[in-house]
Amino acid sequence: MRLVWRFDAGFPPPLSNRPIFDRAGNHIATPDLLDVESGTYGEYDGSVHLAGRQRSRDLVRANDLSNLGLEGFIVVADDIWHPQQAVRKMTDARRRASWEPEGVRKWTIEPPPWWTPTHSVELRRQLTAHQRARFLRGRAS
Repeated sequence: MRLVWRFDAGFPPPLSNRPIFDRAGNHIATPDLLDVESGTYGEYDGSVHLAGRQRSRDLVRANDLSNLGLEGFIVVADDIWHPQQAVRKMTDARRRASWEPEGVRKWTIEPPPWWTPTHSVELRRQLTAHQRARFLRGRAS
C-alpha cells in the first residue's frame, strides 16, 4: 500500500503505523498509513477484517477518526493486482481530506507523556518482556 501511495499515486512519503491521539491525549487509532499534511489515513483490510468483532471494531475506529476530521480509505487484496483501484481510493480520500493546519486539528501524532511508543523496530526492541507481552500481544510472532 505504501509503495502504491508513493510511486503509483505520486504522493509524499506517509507515516506508517503511527498512533493518533485526540487533543486530550486519548489514543484513537494506529492506522497502517497516515498523511499528516492532508489528514488522510489508509488501512489494508485482509480477510480478518471482514466479519464479526474485528469488523465492528474497525467501523467504530473509522467513525472516531472521522469525528476528529481525518479522511480514510481502505485497500483490499484485489487492489494489489489492480493498483489503479487503490490510487483512485487514495486520491479521492486525499481530495476529501480537511488539510487543516496542525494548530487547528482535533488530533495529533504527538504522544502524551504516559504513552510507550512501539512504531519502529528499534523502539520495540527496547521494550521489557512485560511491555512486549502487553503492547505487542496482537502482533504475529
